[in-house]
Amino acid sequence: MFLAEAEAIAQEYGVTCRIRQLDQIPPAPMFRPLMQKFEKAAKDLGIPYQIQPSWAGHDSMILSHRLPTAMLFVPSKNGISHSPEEYTDANDIGQAASVLKKVLEELTRE
Repeated sequence: MFLAEAEAIAQEYGVTCRIRQLDQIPPAPMFRPLMQKFEKAAKDLGIPYQIQPSWAGHDSMILSHRLPTAMLFVPSKNGISHSPEEYTDANDIGQAASVLKKVLEELTRE
């Protein structure tokens, strides 16, 4: 879709458009044992959750090649994120913080 739109704009303005991919970081699987800890903590606290992939470029894409990595997402209103219109309810933030706290406390006991 992006390439077709770029080509249409180039034709409209009588210019050429050349697109080259300079780099691509491969997707990074999250560390399953850590994800399971997040899942268990959410269940224990009675907090609804879902496991989902993220296609965004996050620090975890780089860190996961050297460190066990997992991500804990908090829902944004209407699914809008990485935008000035992004909004996350304080209750959702508090629930995520509770899950994170429970997992961090568990990890400090290991």
